[in-house]
Amino acid sequence: MIGKTRKTKRGFALALILLLLVTVAYALGWTTLFTVKHVRVVGAPTASQSELIKNTIHIGEKMARLETRAVSNSLKKYTWLDHAQISRDWLNGSVTIHVWTRTPVAVFRTHLIDTHGILFDLPNDQISHLPRLTAANILSARFALELLLELPTRMRADVIDVQAQGVHSAILTIHSSLLDPPRNVKVIWGDLTETELKIRVFNALLSLPENAKVHTINISAPHAPIVK
Repeated sequence: MIGKTRKTKRGFALALILLLLVTVAYALGWTTLFTVKHVRVVGAPTASQSELIKNTIHIGEKMARLETRAVSNSLKKYTWLDHAQISRDWLNGSVTIHVWTRTPVAVFRTHLIDTHGILFDLPNDQISHLPRLTAANILSARFALELLLELPTRMRADVIDVQAQGVHSAILTIHSSLLDPPRNVKVIWGDLTETELKIRVFNALLSLPENAKVHTINISAPHAPIVK
């Protein structure tokens, strides 16, 4: 008798759990109880881009059916987007899309380029302060980028242009405030070898009074630099 009572209670408990699961599943997937009521975008570069991203999720969509991975994949068409994170607030019916933009370090042709050598466009971005990479193709541009990134931050800020000659040599245009008057200097850099030595030689040459009128420095062979 006791065994039958236990089986009855166990069966009742399982039925109750099953009913609860079905009710929750129905509430999540079929009723209007848990639907998207608000979409918020954080980190977009412009209001128009924020609105475009917001429209990837529809108001009234079931929260349980919202595939965050699919939404993230749909955002990859925006070249400026580095990565995105999507969160849901079930109680308020709110979805927040956090987006992070790529950080430009230079300009190649009409596009920005980041530290990974990825080309992208950033709406309404002011690019006049960024150095330009002059190259025949993306491989040469990435060589120029690698050279640029090896320079100290302060020196990199003075670079106007990096002209790649293939993937083994480059010529830099650097605006030097050490000269009187401050002006652009063409620096024949060569390849990526002995970068630290080339930097020291370049700074030392600029500090010499006899180089006050210099306009071209060749440090492709840093042990035997040429100044014109």
